[in-house]
Amino acid sequence: MAVVVTGPLDTPTNLSANVIAGGSLDASTTYYWKVLAQNQNSTYFVNGNLKRSDWSAEGTFTTTSTDRQAELSWDAVTGATFYVVILTKVSGDYVGYKRCADSRWATSTSTNSYTVSANPIYDYYTWEMISATSYPMPGGLPRKAGRVIVNFYGTTTLQDIYDQIVADGYSDYVYYDGTTFVLNGSFYVYDIGGGTGSLTVLGHNVILLGVIENTSNSNVTITFGESIYKGYAKPSNLAMLYMEANVSWYSNMVFYGGTITSTMKWNMVISVFGDVRIYPKGVSFNDTAVLDKANINMANGDRIYRTKTGQLLLVHQNTKSWDITCPQQVAYAIYPSTNTYGTHYRTKINYNYIYDIYGKSHLTSSSDCYLYDLECPYRTNNRPIIHWREYAPDQSYWPVFYFYQSLLLSIVDVEGNAISGASIVVEDEGGTEVFTKTCNADGFAFDEDIAITSATTTTITDSSKSWTINEHEGKEVYISSGTNTGMKKVVLSNTATTLTFHDAFQTACSVGDRAGIVAYLLRAELTRDPATYGDGNLASPNGDLWTSKTPHTVIISATGYQTKTMVLTMDRKQSQVVTLEKAISLIYPEGKEVYFNLDKTNSQNKIKWVRV
Repeated sequence: MAVVVTGPLDTPTNLSANVIAGGSLDASTTYYWKVLAQNQNSTYFVNGNLKRSDWSAEGTFTTTSTDRQAELSWDAVTGATFYVVILTKVSGDYVGYKRCADSRWATSTSTNSYTVSANPIYDYYTWEMISATSYPMPGGLPRKAGRVIVNFYGTTTLQDIYDQIVADGYSDYVYYDGTTFVLNGSFYVYDIGGGTGSLTVLGHNVILLGVIENTSNSNVTITFGESIYKGYAKPSNLAMLYMEANVSWYSNMVFYGGTITSTMKWNMVISVFGDVRIYPKGVSFNDTAVLDKANINMANGDRIYRTKTGQLLLVHQNTKSWDITCPQQVAYAIYPSTNTYGTHYRTKINYNYIYDIYGKSHLTSSSDCYLYDLECPYRTNNRPIIHWREYAPDQSYWPVFYFYQSLLLSIVDVEGNAISGASIVVEDEGGTEVFTKTCNADGFAFDEDIAITSATTTTITDSSKSWTINEHEGKEVYISSGTNTGMKKVVLSNTATTLTFHDAFQTACSVGDRAGIVAYLLRAELTRDPATYGDGNLASPNGDLWTSKTPHTVIISATGYQTKTMVLTMDRKQSQVVTLEKAISLIYPEGKEVYFNLDKTNSQNKIKWVRV
């Protein structure tokens, strides 16, 4: 086991100021200022290897009626490539809009000098610039701008990390009482000679004033909590009080139960702690809740599943998610960074607010969104509300939202016995045939039948298949015969012949058991009327082009049975057992009256047949 701790950069020293002619600072006013050093040019998007100093001691200068700007300088700091300057007219009070910069997200300068010519207009950066009363430091740590970086390999514990940080002289940056761990810094794991490592966190609250990032070492694992097979007995909660773009975990990071949050009991200021996003490259979420102002950013073509999150931020068209619940009241549950959307199974937007989905136009091409079994229980007819907005200023290409709902049909006779070989034909509202299928031996109409040739507790194999790799991710598989009859599993991944499930069976399926991939029917297509647009003025649903494909007509027939026709409104998922009655054939003597009981349970239900 080894823990490698990198401390903050040195604090800038030897501050000096020279007042010069010009500028627009207040005349005849004494100003106070501080500076810190860091190795990245951002005060908003920050990576795990951010090195930053504490704020310097306070410097001062006084303007005159004509000399209303000042040349500031300080000694260069080893390892620093950028500096941030804060300015105030009240000594020691840097809360609020006191940061000097040319843009909200940038540092002040890349050199060890800066000319300040106007009062600052940019707000919070680090604890120095927010109220100590309103925003207390977690764990009672000193309110330092500097931060430490922790790397590890081998089997490591939080106690090991705490001990090493203290031993290296950075006790002001860490707190640990056996249950709560607070780090003013980040876990930044990088390859050390290919070393393997693991950190398991059980029953703890972990609070980082930084991020978790692994850029290169796939042999290091971090696990929060215990698996479902142990009943999530020791969930651990992670609070990220500073998250940023491009952070990711290289592989093998797992959350079992628990929460990921941006606040816990501490408030969060967006401008200080960044736009708190979880970039889960190589991260597995298992019944985990992403709460408060944190959201899931689906960068790098990631797969996200079985997670509660305030918002899905979509970045790439090939992103895929399943079993996502959005329980918090936010402006948009699904938010594309550009109009790239991906494919999403069983998303539930479980609140009632203004909009559900952000729909953006694009300059050059349109990428579409595919939503399967979307649930909006607070919306009329389960139809989501879209906020349309132009992206860049062009409305040439609007995305199309495709809404699908699953249909699982089981066909039986009046005795409840499966009818093998029943024919299913489904037509959409316009009469177009959209689904045809012959039921399997168990009477089920699947999108694709599966004959199990081998299995484990987490896989089933059909050696006759030639699937595209991972084409069935997120889909549901129903077991129609054998030990696990009636069970549904969600596909985590697939090879050409094998499906791997998110959760295991208690007992593996047997060779010869049957299963199938659940079918989906297109409910509707939704896009924007290109004649109605205007940045920020796209009040939905005005201008929606909603093309309904439902109700659907389902025609079920089987040899020896009466044909049955049903009309289904596919505005939500459907699972039905359909009973077919036997076909009737009558032979009787000419001129005789025949009485036939259509319902054997009702002796009064008779029809008198007369030859005419």
